[in-house]
Amino acid sequence: MRDINTFLPFWEGFSVVNIKPDGDGLQIDLTPHTTRFPSCGGCQKTCSTTHEYCERVIRDLPILGRAVRLSVLLRRVGCRDCGKRMEAVSWLDRYARMTRRLADAVIQACERLPTLHVAQMFGLHWDTVRLLERRALQAALATLPKAQPRRLVMDEFALFKGHRYASVVLDADTRRVLWIGGALMTVYLMKAELKTLWAPSSAWGWRSAWQQWLHHAHESEIPPLIQFAKRLKGYWRGIVSRVRWPMHTGQLEGINNRIKVIKRMAYGYRDSEFFFMKIKNVFPGNP
Repeated sequence: MRDINTFLPFWEGFSVVNIKPDGDGLQIDLTPHTTRFPSCGGCQKTCSTTHEYCERVIRDLPILGRAVRLSVLLRRVGCRDCGKRMEAVSWLDRYARMTRRLADAVIQACERLPTLHVAQMFGLHWDTVRLLERRALQAALATLPKAQPRRLVMDEFALFKGHRYASVVLDADTRRVLWIGGALMTVYLMKAELKTLWAPSSAWGWRSAWQQWLHHAHESEIPPLIQFAKRLKGYWRGIVSRVRWPMHTGQLEGINNRIKVIKRMAYGYRDSEFFFMKIKNVFPGNP
């Protein structure tokens, strides 16, 4: 046993008592050192009283490409301050079913590989890998200093297919992501539905579609969208007129641009009547 513990000095405070095959992996049995008193898992104080022993199966890093499962004999101590607590183990977190070094290796692998590949590499469940990565990200973000932005940059990016977007706000100087908004699917769907209102088959059809869109806007409980709907509500009669008499403002916009050119070529006109005659002369109407 002395030789085994010399070549496998990975589990501080415990001794290897047995190694046996476990399918394609290895099972290593560990027992605590009898020459050392355990420490309380709560206050970390040394305890001389052991209440009971319990066995826990723990995953560890592979050895020579073979998965390792540790069968560890842990002690529940009687602490004067904390009561009955599980002993503190330097290489194992409280309630954990894997060693700290295995958890660290998984987190490092997640920085380079997808979650599914990491789970297959270490023989872990996808949810377990994602939980470890989530905890590591939360710990890393908690250590960031307080942001002091001077200039902001905002953009949108697609979350999934099907008009699902989110907003991101950056510090323009440090390129630090300050805030990411949730999915904007509701707003974009309302925008898409609003576009369909401009091509109705009849005025009554538009009126019905408009009332439905207005109802959905109020149900969304999005203040900017509700405010926009209230502003648009005052123009519904003009929009219905556009449906009944399908005319567009393209010609008028073109004429306005031409009028600006006439005015710019003459550097302006002092005589408005003369200016109006120039305009009428340029646009005499279709023959």
